Amino acid sequence: MAGVKVSYIGALVLFATVPLFLVVSFILEYVGDRDYRDFKKQYDIKEDKDDKGSQ
Repeated sequence: MAGVKVSYIGALVLFATVPLFLVVSFILEYVGDRDYRDFKKQYDIKEDKDDKGSQ
């Protein structure tokens, strides 16, 4: 960014977007995992952890 003028507000917005992005991504991941757990619990789906895809 050599030669590019950035105001204090622009820098604040730039540095504030990174934590905001992390918080939003963690929330979306939590909601997705919660929905998946509820789906497995509702339909009584069990996953074999010993199998790991070998047939």
